[in-house]
Amino acid sequence: MKIDFGSGHNPRPGYLTCDPFYERTDVAYDVVSYHIDVPDGSVDIIHCRNVLHHVRDLDRLFNEFFRVLRPNGYIMVVEPRRASFKANVMLDQLWYRFLTPRPEVWFAKRYRDYTAIAKKHGFYLRKYRMRKEKEISVLTRNPNRSSSNERPSSKRTGREGLRLRSSRRYQRRS
Repeated sequence: MKIDFGSGHNPRPGYLTCDPFYERTDVAYDVVSYHIDVPDGSVDIIHCRNVLHHVRDLDRLFNEFFRVLRPNGYIMVVEPRRASFKANVMLDQLWYRFLTPRPEVWFAKRYRDYTAIAKKHGFYLRKYRMRKEKEISVLTRNPNRSSSNERPSSKRTGREGLRLRSSRRYQRRS
């Protein structure tokens, strides 16, 4: 199963839509409990395009993502880069408050490092690149963490011990 989280009425082809602010969605999501209505370990891919800055509690959301993803599942995230975040906030204010008034849509007013938050909840950064004003990340479940109730392991295995240099190549952390 592939879910386009926060996709509204326009999910990626081949993905199920999951958005609390649209009536016609394929997968239910509760904004209060952060529950995605699918069985544990049933999702292969979660796609999040320009949506994480609309989520108040990223800790709870990444715990839920960990619960629903298969052990080899991953999250693909497209979000505004830190350098262009303020411009994105201005566009969000214009869009959600004036052009298409939707006061129920919340948005962060400052940049939050979602990859650091995801790492606290059992994910590691598999790929990262910047394209214009966006950053694109692929986050994979940490194989050392078995459930969303368990604390992530501090032991490094596989590629989680890798970091990205400015040249966009991976190198070992010291």
